[in-house]
Amino acid sequence: ATNLLIRGPVQARYEHGVERLILANLTTEDWPKQPTPDGWLNANLIAALGLPAPEIALGLGSAHFLALTQIGQEVMLLRATTNAGLPVPASSCLTQFITKLNPLEIEVMTKRGDTYNSYLNTLFGTTDNLTHYSPNNTLTDPVHKNEEWSASFIEGLMACPYKTRLERFYKLAPPNPYNQEEDARDKGTLFHTCLQAFFTQAQHAPPNLPAPFGALITPDNLAAAHTHFMAIADVYLRFINAEIASVWRARLNVQAQLFLQKMIEIQTQNRTPKLFEERGKLNFAGIVLTAQADRIDVQTGQTFGTIIDYKTGAPPNWGTVKSGLKPQLLVESILANNGAFGNDITATQALEYWQLGTGKTDFNVTHLSLKEEDVTAAEEGLENLITHHVTSHHFTAVAGGAGRLADGICTYCDFSSICRFKNQDSA
Repeated sequence: ATNLLIRGPVQARYEHGVERLILANLTTEDWPKQPTPDGWLNANLIAALGLPAPEIALGLGSAHFLALTQIGQEVMLLRATTNAGLPVPASSCLTQFITKLNPLEIEVMTKRGDTYNSYLNTLFGTTDNLTHYSPNNTLTDPVHKNEEWSASFIEGLMACPYKTRLERFYKLAPPNPYNQEEDARDKGTLFHTCLQAFFTQAQHAPPNLPAPFGALITPDNLAAAHTHFMAIADVYLRFINAEIASVWRARLNVQAQLFLQKMIEIQTQNRTPKLFEERGKLNFAGIVLTAQADRIDVQTGQTFGTIIDYKTGAPPNWGTVKSGLKPQLLVESILANNGAFGNDITATQALEYWQLGTGKTDFNVTHLSLKEEDVTAAEEGLENLITHHVTSHHFTAVAGGAGRLADGICTYCDFSSICRFKNQDSA
């Protein structure tokens, strides 16, 4: 699928493999941005302190413009011609660029632009083709038959359908942060990866990765299991910053010991770990429902399962889970009860969050016993959600990404430049 990325001038210059680049807002007001007067330092003081003059932004803006016209197989230059009925001058960068071209080049570029202008007239003009146009806080997009909806996508729909649809199906991504240091999410991914490799064959395994442990954990082999887990962790820790790796290894060492002791404890409850990082798929209400369970335990000799989700941070409370705002485990229970995880589990008897902690001596497990009617209610709620989007074709922005709990306005969003929800009155 084609990715649509929104970038600032500096970030755009570092993109590779660009097929089409759109330079927008090429007006005198927006490009280059005029320097803002400093309320504390005048020009003389700025010069005396050796600080860069505000006017340097003008030169940088021009340099960015020229560099960006050389990026991509196709470059589109866009500007507004009027604002509130008044003419808007073109950016000096644009006018100077055009003066450097010969008349034939200008003619060719203008003809190409006329083609896209006709598309705009079709979308926004007074024609019969307006049926697919919608306000820019609502995305009108038909749901295709057998479209895949993951548990995380459904969670996004419960928060902000507009943002979620743009991210998942249009591959619209927020700018990558300049700071690429490892964070808490990376730590969680590391622990998940190590656990998967400990229990089952890891996909895309790096060289020298030890084989899965391959045995139930008992008091007799606890030390060996712990050593094996840390050997796996050491392989993956090689790929991150050495200083961070040393801190994370110490935390992993403690958490691995607590985790393995917990694995011994659950066996006294006649529970057997059965599936690890298992992906399930189910045809459901016209879409394909998918989810990946971190782990599923079954009662010994039975097919009643406990679905487990590992958390490195605080797990959600069970109220938000049962309401559908955090639907991961309920979606997995729907899949399990409909045979999407195979014959080893045919019904879900409980859900659990295993909070892996932050390297301290605590290890928290929260447990929710599940009844058949709980899963039935989740199925009905999910079917209603799907039916709503299938019949309306609308994915509307929601205040603050708070979903059904929305009671305010958006304060920040990676897609605020294309979504105008915060400027709209809404119920």
